Amino acid sequence: MVLLAVTVLLALLPLAGVAWIVAQGMILTVDGIFTSLLLLLICGVFVLNAGWELRRLVAGKRPEDTNSSGAAAGAN
Repeated sequence: MVLLAVTVLLALLPLAGVAWIVAQGMILTVDGIFTSLLLLLICGVFVLNAGWELRRLVAGKRPEDTNSSGAAAGAN
C-alpha cells in the first residue's frame, strides 16, 4: 500500500511541473514543449506502475508471492 501511495505521489509531481510551465506561459517555446513531453512521459511511467501495483493489491498478492525466476515457490 505504501508503494502505491509513493508511486501516485511521484506521478503527480511531473504534472505539477507541466502546470507550472503552462502558468509561466512557456508552453509555446521549444524548451517548454520538450520539457512538458518529458514530464508527461515520466508521469505515464509512474501511472503505469501504479496501475500494476493496484492490480496486484486487488488480486490479494503480496510482493513475496511474485516469483520472477520462473521456478515454483519453495522448490530447491
